Amino acid sequence: MDMDYCLIVTYTREDKKASVIEVAERTSTEKVCMVSFLPLEGNAPLLKLIDDELADPGESAPRPEYQDRLPIVSWRTGISAR
Repeated sequence: MDMDYCLIVTYTREDKKASVIEVAERTSTEKVCMVSFLPLEGNAPLLKLIDDELADPGESAPRPEYQDRLPIVSWRTGISAR
């Protein structure tokens, strides 16, 4: 089984979920586009930041310039779960 997954974590509000699903399904190349939502219990500044960004995205910072780089994933051995 070929497993080449991309995991994206983002924040949204309840009223934006349908739009997130629509965009994900439209752009996904997977046979089944897997989208899941988890409730967010954040502190007041984080929740305000999310609400402010979704209320007026026109004032957001410009998108960062794309860089053709691969993420580095490493696993440390010898770590015990206590």
